[in-house]
Amino acid sequence: MTEQNNIQSQPRDIMHYESDIWAIADLLLAASVKQSDFPAYMMPFFALMMLEGRMLNAMKRVEEEEGLTVKDDPEDFKEAFIDMDCGYNEYIVMEGKTLSCICSNDTTFEQDFDSYLKAFDDVLKKLLGIERGKDEKKYLNMDYYVAELRSKKILLSVITAWSKIDLSPYDNSAITTLEEHIKRKWADISASTAGEQYTPDDIISLIADIVATKVNKPKDQNIHVYDPTCGGANLLFGVADRLQTQAGYKNIHTWGSEYNDALYALAAIESRFRSHSHIYYGNTLTTAPCMGRDIDVIVANPPYGTKWSGYEKEIKNDQKGQFPGGLPSVSDGQLLFMQHILWQLDDNGIAVEVHNGSTLFSGDAGSGESNIRKYIFDHDWVEAIIQMPQNEFFNTGIYTYLWIMNKQKPFERQDKVALIDGSKLWRLLKKAKGDKRREMTEEHRTKIVQALTEFKPSDICKIFDREHFYYNKQSLTLTEVDVNGDYLKEPVALKKIKSVVLNDETLTELKGLDTNAGNALKNKLKAANIDEDRIVITLEDGTCYSWDQEQETVICESKEGRKALGCGTFKFDLSTSKGKKSLKVVLIPRTTADYEIIPHHFDEHENLREIDAFMQKYVFKPYVLGKNVVGVEVNYNKEFYVPDKKYDIIAITKEIKRISDKLETLVYSKFELLDNVIKTGLNHKVSFKDTEIDGIGLIPKHWKVRRLKEIGIISSGMTPNTKKEAYYNKGKHPWLNTGCVQDCEIHTPADYVTDLALKECKGLVYYPVDTILIAMYGGGTIGNVGIMRIPATINQACCALSLNKKVVLPKYVFYSLYAKKKWIISRGFGGTQVNLSQGQIANFAIEIPPIKEQISIVNYLDEEFSKIDVAIKEITFQIDSLKLLRNTLTKEIISGQLHI
Repeated sequence: MTEQNNIQSQPRDIMHYESDIWAIADLLLAASVKQSDFPAYMMPFFALMMLEGRMLNAMKRVEEEEGLTVKDDPEDFKEAFIDMDCGYNEYIVMEGKTLSCICSNDTTFEQDFDSYLKAFDDVLKKLLGIERGKDEKKYLNMDYYVAELRSKKILLSVITAWSKIDLSPYDNSAITTLEEHIKRKWADISASTAGEQYTPDDIISLIADIVATKVNKPKDQNIHVYDPTCGGANLLFGVADRLQTQAGYKNIHTWGSEYNDALYALAAIESRFRSHSHIYYGNTLTTAPCMGRDIDVIVANPPYGTKWSGYEKEIKNDQKGQFPGGLPSVSDGQLLFMQHILWQLDDNGIAVEVHNGSTLFSGDAGSGESNIRKYIFDHDWVEAIIQMPQNEFFNTGIYTYLWIMNKQKPFERQDKVALIDGSKLWRLLKKAKGDKRREMTEEHRTKIVQALTEFKPSDICKIFDREHFYYNKQSLTLTEVDVNGDYLKEPVALKKIKSVVLNDETLTELKGLDTNAGNALKNKLKAANIDEDRIVITLEDGTCYSWDQEQETVICESKEGRKALGCGTFKFDLSTSKGKKSLKVVLIPRTTADYEIIPHHFDEHENLREIDAFMQKYVFKPYVLGKNVVGVEVNYNKEFYVPDKKYDIIAITKEIKRISDKLETLVYSKFELLDNVIKTGLNHKVSFKDTEIDGIGLIPKHWKVRRLKEIGIISSGMTPNTKKEAYYNKGKHPWLNTGCVQDCEIHTPADYVTDLALKECKGLVYYPVDTILIAMYGGGTIGNVGIMRIPATINQACCALSLNKKVVLPKYVFYSLYAKKKWIISRGFGGTQVNLSQGQIANFAIEIPPIKEQISIVNYLDEEFSKIDVAIKEITFQIDSLKLLRNTLTKEIISGQLHI
């Protein structure tokens, strides 16, 4: 069939039908239909009017091109029409009856309207939802809404109102504008779920302009355009139309995939009126509908911050090779779609994708997100990233970004990436459309396309080496020093111990202990809160060892006098000899696990040199380098941030304070939201009861309270001997410590241990995914909670909760314990270093809603936290950029390079 996109005589703006749509809305409102349901009631009938208008136009083409008429050549006319393969309705084509005709006779309306609907061909009836079987998809669900309108006594009135909206004179772009209005007008229904963003026409135009500059095939060759998240196919068909009408490509093949019933039906109906157009129904990531096809152009606006946990098993077991870079957090599937797109794209193909900021920077080095970015940057597929203005999309005010992916970069662009700042290229709409209050004019779009085409530095464009976006996350172990800079150079075993003072208790039964006495001492040492400044070790010769808090050093007092040994700590253990147990105390250097972020170089020797130079310049304590993980992120704020007063350091400091306060407010908002939801749930209309339990209080009446030991198994791990290299060298089993427990999902281990460590170290066992960890002690970590997303071993400072998933969702327990963090810390005991015990944690109580409510709470918190985390990350970048600028200016002023 021929393309049906251009109607020669274009009437006035299609939005003059807006008043007619409001009239239909008034009918629905009077019949007690909720405003949020208006689009669902309207879209089936909008599809009817679109089909009717297209079929009337197709009939005219048969008459003009074939010289046939229904009256004189009925059979030939019908055959010619059906050959156009645009769908068929006997009532419209052969009998010439439209909805307007049917509505003119209210006596026969019901019968005629029923015949009209049943006259559509089987494919269109399926998409419209006519004569649908119980087990068939609803799609537009026409039968249901007809029945609803009939029961409300307004069916004839509604259909009559729709029959006055004649879409036959309008092209695709105009019809899309009206369709957008219906889907968005009430409650932003087209994007009611966070992250489902309808692509506005000005952004479609920009994407089409970019694509047109990148496609370099001959004009008469086939161009295959694909959108894996096509929705109603506005972006897909909008780009295809512009490639044809403006760039002159004659043979456009469009491919789309959509999982939403109604949007798929709209896209599939539209595709019936296009040449070489195919729309598939289903989950793109699991069905891969275009596998094996050579796709020249891919455009997409995948959902933001939408979880993929519902099909996690299928994704993890994918055998097609779609996700070679790894898997991101289940809370956001954008990077899954990015990998699918690159997997599907031809070796000479171009892709333009709309994403929010999380794909630029979410995830630490070694995380799934960072590894995916690294995989894409390693292949040098990113040509440019373009920042869009805020308030450009219909259901979000956040910044969005266009990723320009090119598998065949020109030679001069290889290993280069352009960052283009289009955030200030906009004008205000005369009338806001939901959150969309800005639009990009043709002038704005031309400036962006020019920057991309020229690919050179300008006021909105910066060109970077690909290497610029890589960084080292270098782990290291710091050896702490005392006030004089001294530290224990090596362990010192204390022999012939006479007594040990732990806090205010003096222990003298320390050697030659039987099994029971030894275990009792071991448990006492393990359970005791040992304050360093209250430990006194006395040897048989009278020598005493203690900790001087002020000098941060170990003190040895003997006959020779008082001597500072340097910073260190006491390590307690039990040794066994001939079946008897004795206390073993060793003075060891005091160490702290840390990491540094350092620029990365592709050249291995240069990278090592850079790391060494960084350490020499910025690290002043003795250290041992640990594992280095390479990450990739794009920091737009850092690259483009320019303060209003460049040389006003006081103003910069005030701005840092202002933004820091904003950051603090955001962080507080997470706890406030968490505390409210965990205590009261999402339904605030329920009755409450007072549990009279410390830390819980009022909860919904139908909730229960359970101690942690009643919903799971409590345990902990151990640390293999760090001096035994065979326990760690080339280890492959992840090992976690409290440094990994940072109130988040845990994807990256602190270290790896070997098979030998697992074999020889009792207590070192694997814990599965979804295990909850609580830090029992450790400066700055006590009370922290985490949920394991990798199977791993753990150390003795982590309390592990292996939960009964029939009773609780692990993520719900994570959120519940996170909400109680301050209360949990307050339960700790001790002086200088507060500790928790397994026994305490086992008896902590949490609120337990029914499983369905837990699911709703987790989904809600995941969604809200994702939004807050993106905002926190962006503000953190701003603070870092301002601090960097302030430090640079300060150095320039001190050195005399800059005069104020």
